[in-house]
Amino acid sequence: MAVDMELDGGGDGKGKAPPQISLSGLFLACMVAGGVQYGWALQLSLLTPYVQTLGIPHALTSVMWLCGPIAGLIVQPCVGLYSDKCTSSLGRRRPFILTGCIIICISVRKTQLSSNYSLRFIL
Repeated sequence: MAVDMELDGGGDGKGKAPPQISLSGLFLACMVAGGVQYGWALQLSLLTPYVQTLGIPHALTSVMWLCGPIAGLIVQPCVGLYSDKCTSSLGRRRPFILTGCIIICISVRKTQLSSNYSLRFIL
């Protein structure tokens, strides 16, 4: 038995058709996800050998990889809670996205320079 579902819930029998997307639009949308996956693959393949050059033993690299998900488990609900209550003129989410981008840029730069920092503490 087939059931017709209406997307607009109007009950007039004229449900709205889903928006059509061209093949090129679908390709461009998938490129974003592909770029994110490419970034994760680079990080996973290059960061472990890099931190081992800083003196972290191979057994502790798995603990290092746990820091991100644990931080996300704690930070993401807090950011969601505060952004829901935000009354900024930029909107509810934009200030948090902008702040997160700035923090990520600073963190990536510090990661890049971390070999210089570790040598200062060793020598």
